[in-house]
Parts: sequence; structure tokens; C-alpha cells
Amino acid sequence: PRWAQESRTSVHPVPQFCLLAASSGMSRNPKPPVKIGGAYDMERKIGAGCFGDVWVGKVAATQQPVAVKLENIGSQAQQLEHEANVLRLLADPNRPQGVAELLHFGQEGRYRCMVMEL
Repeated sequence: PRWAQESRTSVHPVPQFCLLAASSGMSRNPKPPVKIGGAYDMERKIGAGCFGDVWVGKVAATQQPVAVKLENIGSQAQQLEHEANVLRLLADPNRPQGVAELLHFGQEGRYRCMVMEL
């Protein structure tokens, strides 16, 4: 129906600063780390947004797949640490179903890195 199409396009419009970041070259970042926190290996990029990139990685010890979010420390809108804190709060005392488990948050080179269950 027409209302469904309208709501899809108006519910989550692309923020203007995302468009400006993409057009100004802010999306060009230094080479990402190959290992996160000494325990997670990066594999391949699966997505990108105005705040950073999303990768698939693996737990080095078990080869279990994980999601890795990267945010350049030079970006103007720092969001990743806040997201990690929200996940920590949601998981305390018990992580509800549907909320990803935060496995690691830290910095590697020029990136803030957040590792979550995939």
C-alpha cells in the first residue's frame, strides 16, 4: 500500500551529515587493524555507514564468527563508545534476548573497535 511506501522512506531518512561525510572524503580511512584486542581476527568488510565500518571477524582461539565495528578516532561524530556503554547497561544484570553480546571494546591504531556476537 501507498502508506507503507511513504513510511519506509520517511521513517529513517539519511542524515545530512552522513551525506556530507561521504561526499567530503571522510569515509577514506587508514588501513584497518588485522587483529582486535589480541583475540579477534578481521576477515572481511560487510558494511559501512556514516559513523564507521562493519566487518566479520573470528575469535582467534575458536574460529567462532563475530561482528566488528570500527570507528576512525578522527571522525567528528564519536558514537561507538556510547554504543558499547549502552550494550553494557542493557546486559546488566541479564542480557535480554535480541540484544547483542558485547565481547570487546578498545582502540587499535587509528580505530575504536567494538566486537559483538554475530
